Amino acid sequence: NLKNPRLKSTAELSAFREDKIIWLLLLYIQDGGTTRKTAA
Repeated sequence: NLKNPRLKSTAELSAFREDKIIWLLLLYIQDGGTTRKTAA
């Protein structure tokens, strides 16, 4: 029973990390688009 919570928290951590990376990428892409529009 000790293994299950550990596996669950590890899965949650990796999912959270993936969400964070996707969010940062989206933010970076949005920022790049805005900068291009402002420069043009």
